[in-house]
Amino acid sequence: MNIDIILDNINDAICKYNKNELNENFDNYLITHCEVLNFKNTELVLNIEGISKRNKGNLENIIHDYYLNKLNRFNKMDDIESYIRIGFFIIGILAILISELFTSFLSELFLIAAWVIVWELVYDLLFNEIKRRRKAKIYKYLANAKIIFRK
Repeated sequence: MNIDIILDNINDAICKYNKNELNENFDNYLITHCEVLNFKNTELVLNIEGISKRNKGNLENIIHDYYLNKLNRFNKMDDIESYIRIGFFIIGILAILISELFTSFLSELFLIAAWVIVWELVYDLLFNEIKRRRKAKIYKYLANAKIIFRK
């Protein structure tokens, strides 16, 4: 299955403030269609009136570079978030251990806080990790996608 895109001109795909980035609407359109499709064998089919060979090559490079940069930024942020998750996990375990030192209200307070932290991390790993991996796969696919120009 292909993602068919019809544009009046090349400027509909490119950000008007930075010619090396994609238009936000164009980006959202591609991401949305990749989320609902099995994008592994999908091609981007661009229908643009009167586009020159030079502009075809430029647009193809812009699309690939844009998603490669987006993938790199996403991976860096995911690495940083992994360190934060590890830090919170250590804090949660320490709070559980600290709760054993107290025998009153403070013990219950530390224990509840610790389990809330640990539960949030487990929830993140079980449910949000799938979304993060899917997003990274979409960026990787778009960074290497086969682009066909028609018209």
